[in-house]
Amino acid sequence: MNNHNQEILFEKFEIKSCLKKDRFSAVYQARHIFLEKDIFLKVLNTQNLPDESLLVRFKREAKILARLDHPHIIKVLDFGTYQEFFYISFEYFESHDLRYWISHKSLNLAQKTDVVRQLIKALCFAHQQGIIHRDLKPENILINDQLQLKVADFGLALVKNESRITEVQSLVGTPAYMSPEQIRGEKLTIQTDQFNLGLIIFELFTGKNPFLGRDAGETINNILSYDWQTLHSQMDQIPNQLRPLLERLLKKSPAERFSQSDEMLRFFEKSQETPARPFPVVDKNRKIVRVLGPFVLLMLIIMVYLLVKPSQPVLSPKSVQPLQETEKSSMNDRKGERINQASKPFPTIKEKKLPPIAVKQKTKLTVPAKTNSSKIKEVPEPVKTTQTGQILFDCFPWAEVTIDSQIHFNTPLEHPLSLSAGAHDFVLKHPVFPLYRGRFVLKAGEQRQFNIKLDTLFAYLNCQVHPWGKIYIDGHYMEQTPLQKPIVLLPGRHFLTVLNEQFQAYSDSILLKAGDTLDLKINLWQFSKH
Repeated sequence: MNNHNQEILFEKFEIKSCLKKDRFSAVYQARHIFLEKDIFLKVLNTQNLPDESLLVRFKREAKILARLDHPHIIKVLDFGTYQEFFYISFEYFESHDLRYWISHKSLNLAQKTDVVRQLIKALCFAHQQGIIHRDLKPENILINDQLQLKVADFGLALVKNESRITEVQSLVGTPAYMSPEQIRGEKLTIQTDQFNLGLIIFELFTGKNPFLGRDAGETINNILSYDWQTLHSQMDQIPNQLRPLLERLLKKSPAERFSQSDEMLRFFEKSQETPARPFPVVDKNRKIVRVLGPFVLLMLIIMVYLLVKPSQPVLSPKSVQPLQETEKSSMNDRKGERINQASKPFPTIKEKKLPPIAVKQKTKLTVPAKTNSSKIKEVPEPVKTTQTGQILFDCFPWAEVTIDSQIHFNTPLEHPLSLSAGAHDFVLKHPVFPLYRGRFVLKAGEQRQFNIKLDTLFAYLNCQVHPWGKIYIDGHYMEQTPLQKPIVLLPGRHFLTVLNEQFQAYSDSILLKAGDTLDLKINLWQFSKH
């Protein structure tokens, strides 16, 4: 019997709990009324999306997972649209992600190896279907209490022969798990997933990502410049059978990895046919016990004998019996036990070709001071009179409003607000958008209604920087690429600077219009210091 207090969504999903929610999307645990089974429900509100690629990614994940029917890949049950919403329902898989299992250190050696086996099988199947995941990381790998594994989140996946949906040079993925060719913006193949897989296996057994730096920039530089010998020196905790596999997966050149993923699977299975040699640290301890054990035991026998027979001043040769062979054998067997460790599409804007900007090393970069582009043309100061007018103020999604630095309220304003006739200054404040300042003139007896959509007041800057860069606007640090979403700015002219200590600085003056998105692609490889 259904609980009448439960929310019914899209006329067929009974919501049990909300697992995750933000401004545009949500993930629920729900029950599919028609299929009569528990599911995960992923929902996207398509109204006022700041980036059209969110919807593209959402639809792509549904289409790709519908093609993949494998025990180690999360399964799609249903997807569609309802009014302004797009939804996907997945099989219910009660689990933790691999990050949880790594941090809790609860898996033994055999269990970790089985996780690798399941992961390779899932990846091999996806590649056979012509699908490249592109964003493999511990957070996208789910494991339940029975240690069954499923790969999830194919939102960035690339389908063979359909690469036009994402430009070859766009930088997507999670920096700490990217391959060198992914960072350089080169064409991506199944070998990209293989490199990602190698990093996951490394972290599974050692508890750390070898390339993770203090920030995304350092991480990317570590991936591009790593030395194999240094990496190999950190593999003490990785079983000997898996080291040749890792060596192939983490090759810098994609051509040196596996040409086909089924070859990778065969390589792995063959490596498991021979029992693993014990870890060196265990061998060393056992060897010490083997050499010193008999000598230590003999000394203990002598000490015990002296304590028990204190009256005898001298030990005669007959008083100490030779050690029997059976005793020696039992001694050598005590070697210690083995431990099992176990809003809008981006407009097409022509890319600017700018000459390199020469910046001397160790010279401090100076940029023009920020201009207050939010100021409007000068108008007379507000003139207060005894006559009044009324306003109603509404704002989407919402805003804190201040009028003449004295009146404060949050939208929507439920009742009309009386103000003196004349000019009034106002400020709109919202955590996602910059501070917006404006002015309006109210006539005596006038009733005005303001319906403001915040996203139409601002401009958007989307920067794709290769390999990466720190974005400065008007001298103020904004964010480091790759950007998760466009930078929101006030309309007007701004001074853009992109910094990466490995390259010369990139600077440009940009003009932004309200409601528009400026899409820039900057290749810092053209501005190398060397």
